[in-house]
Amino acid sequence: MKRFKSGFSNPPWHSIVWCYLLFTIGCDTPMSQTITKPKTMESSYIFQKEIQNKYLESLTGIYDVMGNYYQGVEKAELHLLKEVFHNEWLMKDTDNPGATTLNVEGKAAFLKRVADHGPYQDYAKERVIADIGFAYDDLCFVRVNKDPSRNSTSFFLFKIGDSWKIMDKIWVNPRKQHREPSQLKSSFAEVETLINNYYEALSRNDVNLLSVLIHEDWDLKYQDASGILQVVNKHDFLQTFRSDTHHQFMDFSQLPSIEIYHDQLAIARIDQPDKYETTYLVIFKVNGQWYVTNERRSSKDI
Repeated sequence: MKRFKSGFSNPPWHSIVWCYLLFTIGCDTPMSQTITKPKTMESSYIFQKEIQNKYLESLTGIYDVMGNYYQGVEKAELHLLKEVFHNEWLMKDTDNPGATTLNVEGKAAFLKRVADHGPYQDYAKERVIADIGFAYDDLCFVRVNKDPSRNSTSFFLFKIGDSWKIMDKIWVNPRKQHREPSQLKSSFAEVETLINNYYEALSRNDVNLLSVLIHEDWDLKYQDASGILQVVNKHDFLQTFRSDTHHQFMDFSQLPSIEIYHDQLAIARIDQPDKYETTYLVIFKVNGQWYVTNERRSSKDI
C-alpha cells in the first residue's frame, strides 16, 4: 500500500486555517463566540443586586440582634442576651466618680447583674440606632442614642459563621450638660496626637511608648483567614514586638475619622484601602489621661 506524500514535512498554514473555518462553519455556535470568552465582572459593584441583597441581609441581622439585646435587658430575658452575646463579650465604661478607673465587665457578670436586678423599666425607651458602619464582611460598628438623657452607647459586632454576635459594649455617662467649643477642640487634638503616636510606635516597634499609650485592659480582636476569632491582650501584644525586629512604616493617614463622646470617649476608624484593612480604635479618658483600650480589625482576602 502506497502512502501519499504532500511534499511538505508539515501542513501549510493556509490548510490549517481552512480546516478551522470548515469546522467552525459546521458548528451551531458562531466563530466569534467560539474564540472570545464572555466578559464577566471580576469585582463587586455596589449596583449589583447580589451585593445590595447581601448588605440588606446584614442590616436586617444587625437590627434583629440589637432589638433582642434591648428587649433582653428591658424585660430581663436572659435567653435573648445569651443568644446575642459572644462568649468574649465585654462591656467597658468609666461610670465612676471622677472617671478614675476603667470598668470592665464580662458576659457572665453582666447576665448575673440583669438576673439579680430583674427588668430594667424603660431601658429601651427612646433608643435610636444613629449609626451603622460595616468593615468588610465580618465587623460592624453600631451607635445607639437615647433621648433626652443625651446618652450614647457603642457596640462592636462580629459575624461568626452566619450570625452576628455582640462583642463589645462601650459607653460613658454624660455628666456634663454643656461643653465649651475650646474643650472639644482640645479633646480632638489630644486624641489625634495619641493616634499619631500609637502608629508611630507600631512602625518603630517602640514597646516602651506602646506600653504607655495602651491601657492595661487593652485587647485586640479580629478573625483570621480561617474565620477563627483571635483575642490578644496587652502582654502578648507587646511580646510580639519584642521578638520582631522588623521595622515597617504604617500609613494610617489614608481615611481616618474620629468621633468624641462627652469629652470622655473617642472612637476612631482607620481605613487603609491599599491593605484592604479597617481598624477601629476605642480611646477612653481615664483619670484625665487618654488611653487606647480596644482595637477591632477586619480585612479582606485578596
